Amino acid sequence: MSSVHLLRESLRATSPRPFIARGANAKRCDRCLIALEHCVCATLTEQTSPLQFVLLYHISEIFKPTNSGRLIADIFPDQTQAFLWHRTTPCDGFQQFLTRHAHEAVILYPLTEARSSSQCYIEPATQLLGINKRFVIVLDASWRQASKMLHQSRYMDSIPSYGIHPNSQRTFLARHAKHDHQLATAEVVAMLLHEQQAEAPSLALQHAYQAFNQASLTTRGRHHISVAIT
Repeated sequence: MSSVHLLRESLRATSPRPFIARGANAKRCDRCLIALEHCVCATLTEQTSPLQFVLLYHISEIFKPTNSGRLIADIFPDQTQAFLWHRTTPCDGFQQFLTRHAHEAVILYPLTEARSSSQCYIEPATQLLGINKRFVIVLDASWRQASKMLHQSRYMDSIPSYGIHPNSQRTFLARHAKHDHQLATAEVVAMLLHEQQAEAPSLALQHAYQAFNQASLTTRGRHHISVAIT
């Protein structure tokens, strides 16, 4: 059972009212949250990643059937932790992580003016393991929510941000992402792995995302053409 699944179940157990997301009336797989007739669990093959991932979830994202961040935990279960974001004080689990590993972590997020001014960032295209940064914090939320998470939580101020180099983005997009809309969380992490020369884990995550995305579109009755990864 992945860390995201465990987090979801913990929130369900302690919430005074049920979480209701769009499409709540559909009968869904409890693991992948796709409609049962389009379940993609059989396509989720566990892999090993050279990097460790820490998914920090906005409360509005964790129960969305369209959330792709959980694929990271499904594909790399032994290298992924998941926590719920709190604005002023981190939850106990994330606080323990920060106490032990903050000096080994980066936040996956494009460089912002505030981060540039404080010089709290790592240059793009840096091989993270080469500078002893083995943990990647992923802010799993919409872009607007993720920006608030990054800039409103003072307890993350000392952790450098890391943005993927534009050249790496172009190379990845030309090969894998056959669309022009905003990249999903799983795609961004696949791009990061590609940049960090972890091609097999990157491909595994991208394959999982494509299957997940196509199943999500089918569930919602939208036409989608499958594109093979080269």
